[in-house]
Amino acid sequence: MHYEKLSREDIQPLVDKMLKKMAGWSGRLLSYAGKLVLIKSCLASIPVYLLSFIKFPKWAIRVIHSHLGNCLWDDSPTSRKFHLANWESVSMMKEYGGLGVPNLRDLNLCLLASWVKMYNLDGDKMWRQFLDFKYNTDRPNIFYSSSSGASEFFKGLMRAAAVAKMGYRWHIGNGKKCKFWEDNWLGTSSLAIQYWEIYVLINEKDATVASLWDGVDLKCTFRRCVDGRLYNLWLEVVQLASTISFTDEEDSLIWQFNSHGIYSSQSLYKVINFRGISPVFVPAVWALKVPPRVQFFLWLLSKNKVLTRDNLSFRKKIQDSTCLFCSEAETVNHLFFNCVVAKQLWSILSEILNRQVGTDFVSVGTMWISNRKFIVENVFCAAALWGLWKLRNSLCFQGALWVDVRVLFMKVKAMLQNWSALCPKEKVPEFLDHMNKLGSFASSPHRLPGLVE
Repeated sequence: MHYEKLSREDIQPLVDKMLKKMAGWSGRLLSYAGKLVLIKSCLASIPVYLLSFIKFPKWAIRVIHSHLGNCLWDDSPTSRKFHLANWESVSMMKEYGGLGVPNLRDLNLCLLASWVKMYNLDGDKMWRQFLDFKYNTDRPNIFYSSSSGASEFFKGLMRAAAVAKMGYRWHIGNGKKCKFWEDNWLGTSSLAIQYWEIYVLINEKDATVASLWDGVDLKCTFRRCVDGRLYNLWLEVVQLASTISFTDEEDSLIWQFNSHGIYSSQSLYKVINFRGISPVFVPAVWALKVPPRVQFFLWLLSKNKVLTRDNLSFRKKIQDSTCLFCSEAETVNHLFFNCVVAKQLWSILSEILNRQVGTDFVSVGTMWISNRKFIVENVFCAAALWGLWKLRNSLCFQGALWVDVRVLFMKVKAMLQNWSALCPKEKVPEFLDHMNKLGSFASSPHRLPGLVE
């Protein structure tokens, strides 16, 4: 690793290697689920080593994310801006509603932050002694070192340390490493945050615990006199300081984002990858006992991103926006729940499952949350949605002719037969019983509700 900043010529071979690895996707020989697996394998292997040592340049991350977005969805240059704008939601973890594709920016940050853990654990190693000598990382601790004029490695380390600091809490030993006001050693935040009105008046803002607390008095000076209310806050701070018990050991760091108390890149990534909103139905898709490509389809459906004609109109001009089964406008909600064909399908499934399903997306998504309880119902509903989508595409792209709704029932039954191996053994009798009932409806069209005699 060179001490100077890596140029674009140094980074470009790695970027080219990743793009070459993904060049085979232009033939569209892989399903969406297959592309997703290949994306994750590329991001988890090729750039990780370099991401662990330097702050990856923005242009490289932008190029890689742009190429991944276009390869995952399509190769149309007109949609490049759309995919880049939505890459943040795609790269969110599955429990937060994304696809779990690694975000290189966040991953880079978490891997660099692991050096803070190694710095604190490798107390007698030469590389730590070198950092202490050159960058004064031991005065008082690594979080307050200056990166001005430093190497690119140390600049990236300090950038990551500033983020990782929020997850660390100090355990007081001799009090010589931890800052009294600015470090978190009590509660969930520093005393500077908890007692801001006092902190702004203190002269010794960056002093350590050992230099301010002698076991009896808190040796701080104020810029001006305080009123009764602030004096009462000061007495609270003194009371908190009285709980300190010094030992002969050095102050140590405790990682708060896992139960082990030791930093892990996964735990920090989970925190910074969270975008503030945790969806209800979307993360439950990945626990359903259906093939991966169907899980991906349901993920798109839950985000209203299935390429029905209304969504396609955002990408290109659509001459005919009507549903292939009826004359109404084709939207996700119409095609899968409000169309006359969809209503007939859901009516039959509701009778078979002895539960009202398919009135809207919520009636289906609610059962995803309790997959252990509704595992059979979820498989049948997933087969219904997937079968309806496959039938619609065969009419649109393969020139198939619409006969009657029995075609749809037979498609759904055939899918369920293939998926029966995914069903848990204790649920197999119930699964087969429901599937036989569906076959009876498919072979008896005169019993279908809503048909004219």
